[in-house]
Amino acid sequence: MKRRPLLNRFPLLSLTAREIVFRLYCRHEQGPRSNVLLYCSRRGGSTWLLNTLAAHPGVRYVGRSFDALLSSRWARLVPPLGPSPSTEERKRRIYAGFDDADLDRFRPIAESVISGKRNIYPSLNFRAQYFERRTERVVFQVTNATALIEWFDGEFDAHTVLLLRHPIPTALSILKQGWEPEDWEFVTHGDYATRHLTSAQLDLAQRIVAGGSILERHVLDWTLKMLVPVRGFESGQHPDWVVITYEQMVLEPVQILKFLSKALDFPQLDPMLEQVRRPSRTVTAETADRVEDPTYLLDRWRRQISETQERELMSIPEAFGLDMYPVGCRTASDRYLLD
Repeated sequence: MKRRPLLNRFPLLSLTAREIVFRLYCRHEQGPRSNVLLYCSRRGGSTWLLNTLAAHPGVRYVGRSFDALLSSRWARLVPPLGPSPSTEERKRRIYAGFDDADLDRFRPIAESVISGKRNIYPSLNFRAQYFERRTERVVFQVTNATALIEWFDGEFDAHTVLLLRHPIPTALSILKQGWEPEDWEFVTHGDYATRHLTSAQLDLAQRIVAGGSILERHVLDWTLKMLVPVRGFESGQHPDWVVITYEQMVLEPVQILKFLSKALDFPQLDPMLEQVRRPSRTVTAETADRVEDPTYLLDRWRRQISETQERELMSIPEAFGLDMYPVGCRTASDRYLLD
């Protein structure tokens, strides 16, 4: 029988042990440059990008920091994430929204994480080419707090980066991992539904959660997680946000890294260019040998999905106004591509 990772079996013990080891063997002293919040979906290519950014001297990355926070010794400082789940649902892990009082309560612990003062779920991958024991900047992977992107952006000194990947291959990759959809957390969170969904959108989401296929549910999950970040970007009110797509990073890694180097003030480009050619530590075995084949990486999912299925699945994000991935196209629409 496959054993679950230690973090899943004994999360508090594992996170505390990581913190102790990090304090003994590593040192982080925050420098003058801002940290980075990378908003992304699960299985969206973020680990590859995080590995690459962490190759810059003085930079480390922290994976799923706000998810790990919920299992840490500081979990009590996080306000309730929504109504108590029913017996059929898993414990809530999504930060779908807080009222003003709970935001005030959440602000101190969020600030301590984003500023690097609290070392929650630090990477201890000492053998990785990108790993450094002494650092001055942190890049955080944010997968379960995307709905708070505008609040984070307004409250804290951190760069905001949004990484997008086509929802269908993302969903298929999540399915392969055996992970459950988290769409129900948004649908049953009254504040999220009231703030971000029309009655027709909420009705559609409820129908998919109740009776949709597992693939439809994962596409809905992607949609609800990306909804607030994409709307924020398209509003034109956040010109300093950095938005990139996984597909363009696969096709044009040098161009993307040159852009990120300038936008995020990562001046030493060469270490990142060297690292970007290496597979992510989370890459699957079947992909590891073909990471230099962009066509394979971007098109392999179409072997599993017919054009009719693609059109039906993409009608889900389109119903919520997310139309950046046209049916039949390998990459996102032009407005999401860097020149």
